[in-house]
Amino acid sequence: MKRFLKINAADNVAVALADDLHEGETLDVEGVAVTLREDVARGHKFALRDIAAGENVVKYGYPIGHATQDVPQGGWIHTHNLKTNLRDDLEYTYAPKVYDVGCPKRDVRVMGYLRGNDTMGIRNELWIVPSVGCVNGQAQAIAERVKRECDCSHLDDVRVYTHNYGCSQLGDDHANTQRALAALVRHPNAGAVLVLGLGCENNQVSALKEVIGQWDDERVKFLVAQEVEDEIEAGFEICRGLVEKTKADKRQPLPLAYLKVGLKCGGSDGFSGITANPLVGLFSDWLIAQGGTTVLTEVPEMFGAETILMDRAADRRVFDGTVSLINDFKRYFRRFDQPIYENPSPGNKKGGITTLEEKSLGCVQKGGAQPVVDVLIYAQPVTLGLPAGALHHGTRHAFRVVRAHDEDFDQHAARGVQGQLDRLQRRHAGRGRGAAGRAGAFHRQGAGHGRRRASQARGDGFQGDRHLQDGGDVVACNCVHRTYDEIRCNHNDPSPVLVRRLGREGLYRRLQRRRGFPDHSGVFRRPAVEACGVAHGADYARRLSREGDARRL
Repeated sequence: MKRFLKINAADNVAVALADDLHEGETLDVEGVAVTLREDVARGHKFALRDIAAGENVVKYGYPIGHATQDVPQGGWIHTHNLKTNLRDDLEYTYAPKVYDVGCPKRDVRVMGYLRGNDTMGIRNELWIVPSVGCVNGQAQAIAERVKRECDCSHLDDVRVYTHNYGCSQLGDDHANTQRALAALVRHPNAGAVLVLGLGCENNQVSALKEVIGQWDDERVKFLVAQEVEDEIEAGFEICRGLVEKTKADKRQPLPLAYLKVGLKCGGSDGFSGITANPLVGLFSDWLIAQGGTTVLTEVPEMFGAETILMDRAADRRVFDGTVSLINDFKRYFRRFDQPIYENPSPGNKKGGITTLEEKSLGCVQKGGAQPVVDVLIYAQPVTLGLPAGALHHGTRHAFRVVRAHDEDFDQHAARGVQGQLDRLQRRHAGRGRGAAGRAGAFHRQGAGHGRRRASQARGDGFQGDRHLQDGGDVVACNCVHRTYDEIRCNHNDPSPVLVRRLGREGLYRRLQRRRGFPDHSGVFRRPAVEACGVAHGADYARRLSREGDARRL
């Protein structure tokens, strides 16, 4: 058995593979005799030559930090003598690289369930999705009764997606919860779904429907507990009908182009980047070569290895989106006074990982070597055939690594869909429309598209813009703030009542504790109203901003 590993020819460290590397032992590393100065545990690093204080320590062919003191050849390298090189926002240069992954396309099929929206599920399950955590118990009671009293032998599971959200949330918190729940409702692994609401929650079922967009009325049902006498009985009857509906579903062989796989690791140690993660990367390359899709997540664990991904960006727009992805996440950490580069956990360090660069260089290997062609926001569906470069700038989310159906990206660009996506990507600054133009006016994104865009100014602690693309006249003021929080208004209630309710003292105090707001009454007065986006557009936003409504808040 090999007892140590030098990963890259440029490395000045090696990794211990065995437990018995002890002080005084001499190892032959590519013809160089290296005598260990101390015991080195499995997964940990030792110096292959003398490394001076301030000199980079190189692993995977990239610096993983610098030595804080002189390290002799054979010396153990870890937290006591190695420190990160990472710092705040960096300037990046687009230098695209294309790699030959050597994966020929084969006629391979996967057994799955073809859904009505031309997506594939690999499982067939009945899901109950609560709109708010208050009905978790009722949802679980319904699911247990379905399992007891219905023939579910054709289903892989009857599952409740419990969560603690859906009420007392504002802004991005609220919008992200809605998008995540809507994505569950649309997920192809669900043969049928019951959406269970309470009735008095912020995340009203009626508003959630707007985010969901389109659904199959025979497969997706909705129930509001406060609108029926016995929600468990009513929910059971609905689910019993859904169980019968799914009995006709059959697995069939489908092209691998339908398959989408998320890539994630956990409990990383010194072996992750040389065993499991490279293997997953090879699988990712192979699946993409067959037309499938993989999604690389865990953005903070890309810090220090982000240039590897940026160099694989399919075009300049993807590169720019990747830069925004990384730097926005750094700003998110700084906004809450959190250290950016203290990611490695005690368990990571015990296993031999010292710095975030080292962890990231192992992490990104799950993404293989195929081009990075998109950047997705939270809960955004992965769409087959989406043109390269359809970015959502200013988000802090997951990479999408995909080449769909082996089609050439330039062919997509020639389609009319590209023009629509380009329009969605254009940024808008405030346009001198008073309060509405400065902080949250919503504008139609084209007749019939049912989409709104929030135009935010760069001042007053606001930055960036967000796009909502899913379903109907969904609205949200997705500003990023340092001082003020935004309020999301239900467009079905076009009045300041909801805003006034959100501004009550109790919620204001909770927000102060949670977000660190300054203790002054202005937080929920004029700035809060100005930050409201409503479905009635700029005119109504301006009306909300009038002094009278601000005083009432």
